[in-house]
Amino acid sequence: MHAVLGLLASFGLAASAAVIPRAEQTAGREVVPAYYDGQCFYPVPDPSFVLEEYLGTWYQVAGTPFGETSGAKCVTAEYQANDDGTVKVINTATAGGRSVGANGTAAPVSAQYGFGGAFVVSFPESSPAECPGPNYIVQEYGGDYAIVQTQEWGVLYILSRERQPGQEQIDAWIQRAVCLGSNATVISMFDQEGC
Repeated sequence: MHAVLGLLASFGLAASAAVIPRAEQTAGREVVPAYYDGQCFYPVPDPSFVLEEYLGTWYQVAGTPFGETSGAKCVTAEYQANDDGTVKVINTATAGGRSVGANGTAAPVSAQYGFGGAFVVSFPESSPAECPGPNYIVQEYGGDYAIVQTQEWGVLYILSRERQPGQEQIDAWIQRAVCLGSNATVISMFDQEGC
């Protein structure tokens, strides 16, 4: 990793993002191209991403549990266009028998992190970001599904337009997420039954 940073610094790339392979390889994870901005690595977003098509309701069927989604079921995200070019984010779930939710805003980031599909999502209760770039990157968008990652491949969201797609389909999306750099050993199924 230090050799990569030194190489980037010698070429003057630390101030702008560059697509380079990640230097780390761990069990259950592929090595894939990434953007690097001098501080963090970011997945490469899907170049065919179209925001207008992405808006609407999504159900998280698999991914990396964290925060309020640990042990939650019926995890849903609703995305609505705002007049200023940002996106209203409405997240809901059921955890411990109670409804939880968070409303936030997704702002597109500059093209240095890829063309389309890369956003900084913020919520009123959010902690300051550790990385200056996007924290919501749509790596692959297929109309009825989306594979979304955060910076440094920290949190994975496998989203479906259908609340309960078939297990074979979910398994295929999980395998695709692993091919895109997600760590297979931390991916869990999300319960969408009885919602």
